[in-house]
Amino acid sequence: MARVEIVKRINDLEDQHCETCDRPKRKLSNYCATQCEVGKKIKVLGDHLLEKTNSERKKKAERVKKVSQAAVNVEVSKEKYLSLKELELSDYKIASKFGITPAKLSSYKKGWGLEGFSLKKGKKQEALSQEPNSSFQELKSKLSQIMDENESLKQEVETLRSKKVELLDQISSLRSDKESNTQKVANVKQQLAEEYEEEMAKVEGELQKYKELYKTLAAAFAAHLVHEPQ
Repeated sequence: MARVEIVKRINDLEDQHCETCDRPKRKLSNYCATQCEVGKKIKVLGDHLLEKTNSERKKKAERVKKVSQAAVNVEVSKEKYLSLKELELSDYKIASKFGITPAKLSSYKKGWGLEGFSLKKGKKQEALSQEPNSSFQELKSKLSQIMDENESLKQEVETLRSKKVELLDQISSLRSDKESNTQKVANVKQQLAEEYEEEMAKVEGELQKYKELYKTLAAAFAAHLVHEPQ
């Protein structure tokens, strides 16, 4: 899995779960990494990302080392310098090929008796003198391109932030609706319970009246049977 994909998954998990977590105080503890299922996933992805980053750094260091070793293996000599100069390379580029600094190359040139050396005047000399300007223009163009890309990325980030704020507002609104509906249900339950109690009280009252009436009738009937002539 690419580093960008890992970062995207971590951000998605945080946006979907961590932003709405009801345990904000525990985000700084080990709760997320040991008890929360989402936190465990994020930890695994984070470890994988760190592993991948370290691996890429190691590979990059090895590539730089190989390039440096290749440069060191290039023979630094007057003849090699002159042959490279015939290719209209600047001292800066030749120093890079030798794997040394431009100052070190100048020291070598002084030892070779080539201090202030330049190619014959004409097309080669003109090309050599224009090379730094060409390199500068190339770097300037790349810098401008990078700045444009950076500005574009900033706009995308702002857009994503706005969407995130909108989603959080929607979540907050849904929470409020849920709480409101929960309260309404509780109120309805309370009202029904009260109405039920009232109805039960009425029924029990009526039942008590019937019981008393029954007792009265039973007593009257018994008295009637006692006084009835045999």
